[in-house]
Amino acid sequence: MYNKYLGVAEKALLTYCDVVCCTCSCAMDPRLYGFTFENVLIDEATQAREPECLIPIVSGCKRLILVGDHLQLGPVILNQQARRAGFNISLFERLLSLDIMPYRLNVQYRMHPALSEFSSNAFYDGALQNGIHASERTRNFNFPWPRSDKPMMFWAASGSEDPGSSGRSLQNRVEANYVEAVVARLFACGVQGSRIGVITPYDSQRSLFMQMFNRHSSKADDQFKMVEVASVDEFQGREKDYIVFSCVRSNSMGVLGFLTDYRRLNVALTRAKYGIVIVGDPNTLKCDDMWSSLLAYYQREKCLVCGAALDSLSPYLVTINDKNKPFLSRRLFDLANRMKEQTKNYIGPDSSILLGLNTTAEGAKDSSALKSVRSRFVDERSDYFTELPDFDNADTGI
Repeated sequence: MYNKYLGVAEKALLTYCDVVCCTCSCAMDPRLYGFTFENVLIDEATQAREPECLIPIVSGCKRLILVGDHLQLGPVILNQQARRAGFNISLFERLLSLDIMPYRLNVQYRMHPALSEFSSNAFYDGALQNGIHASERTRNFNFPWPRSDKPMMFWAASGSEDPGSSGRSLQNRVEANYVEAVVARLFACGVQGSRIGVITPYDSQRSLFMQMFNRHSSKADDQFKMVEVASVDEFQGREKDYIVFSCVRSNSMGVLGFLTDYRRLNVALTRAKYGIVIVGDPNTLKCDDMWSSLLAYYQREKCLVCGAALDSLSPYLVTINDKNKPFLSRRLFDLANRMKEQTKNYIGPDSSILLGLNTTAEGAKDSSALKSVRSRFVDERSDYFTELPDFDNADTGI
């Protein structure tokens, strides 16, 4: 009886509210039956499954605002049948595929300008602007950054990946030791544990970090318990002053698993405010176009280092294989994949006809690049492009 009257009271209270905040699924709560919401704003819309977004929309919506970043991680769909049916994209992405272009917020206020440079050029066509100055994100202490003006470092580790205790994930003990050393040095520089985030794509590596940090039981090391250790996916939408990223993958075959998801890398690189340390095996990571581009950037900026200890670091030279393809702007990469999918649907194995896309909504500056994509387009039997377009002379803004 109490719950019945409570529900009635809550519904009566809601009638006096100008704004109702809830999740997409809670928009079908019985207490909201009969309400009409003409204006609907969905935050983090790119992480919501498409059917979820429809729930608040059907209640009389006349104006819809979707806020999100489709270049970061999308909705999690574990069921393979649902993925094949097309439920692995958000409503935000669905509208993008229909050439409904979003308004882009181009100014970032989180990261040190040096930390945003690669992400801006690689994922946002160089359009990301900095709303803060480097001096606002600089702390003067004795941390061995390779360059004092760029608080970023890629520490090359030569460990090996091993199956975790569950057998379903991977861990890398050498990288874990490097990460522990970085965190300890940040403590020595006066950084509080609550301002440090350790992220990794693999659950076994996360568990290994938790075990290592819990071993520090003395009062002087209590800061380890305050360090947040999480997966890349869990850190989306979050931030810390300092991020330490463990890549884990290290093998002779160049297999990276879901590290090849550019959206996951974008999330990892954009969580830090003051500094980031990436720990990984360059010889494995360079086998992927996206990672080879990141390694080349850190090497060019003299921030790619190696060494057994933080006090004995030296520049590391990684040789990018000629077969590694140049990194594409994500927009052009996605457009090219859409071309491939359309071609699969309409041409036979012996056909040389290539279908183009209506590029009007994508902007005139993509036209020459798309011609290059189309001219080097492979047949429908290939899963990947055998040759990526040369954008050196294309007016793409890259």
